[in-house]
Formats: sequence, structure tokens, C-alpha cells
Amino acid sequence: MSTEYVGNNSLESSLADADNNLSTEDQKNSLAATFQQVLAGYTKLPTFEEVNRAYFIAVLGAVGNNKTQAARVLEVDRRTVYRLMERWDIKCKIEYK
Repeated sequence: MSTEYVGNNSLESSLADADNNLSTEDQKNSLAATFQQVLAGYTKLPTFEEVNRAYFIAVLGAVGNNKTQAARVLEVDRRTVYRLMERWDIKCKIEYK
């Protein structure tokens, strides 16, 4: 069985897909900057779960905590957004400057 390593291309692709669903340039910049900042805080490579959580938080912040818009960006059902918030114990409103 052969697998292809895509490296950072998958991250760039995810950010590009999110860009298509964000309405303002500020939201796009906020998402990219926040996600990169969160990942930069790791001293070792983060787990898949940690990357997903960081990206989820970055998306919520970029869309001003709007769960409907976050679901659109993440291409999941809005109920999934609430389930992930519960799973990762995200209770407070996420705001970015």
C-alpha cells in the first residue's frame, strides 16, 4: 500500500478552503495568524487532535464565535460545532483582536 506525504500542502489547502468560506479579509487574516500562533506554541509536533482543536478555535475566533458561520467554514453541521465545543470543553466566547 502506498501513501503520499503532502506535508504542509494539507495545512495550506485547509486554510485555502476556509478562505473561500470567510467573508472578510480580516477574518481570513485572523484565521491564518491565530492558527499559526497556536501551533508555534508547541515544543514538539502537535497531535492530530491538537491540530484539529487549534484550527477549530481559530475558526470560531475568525467568525466572531458565530456557530453557523463556523459550521459553514468547517463544512460540518452546526450540531457538530456544538458537539466539538462540548468535547473539547470550549465554553467561553472566543474573541480575537
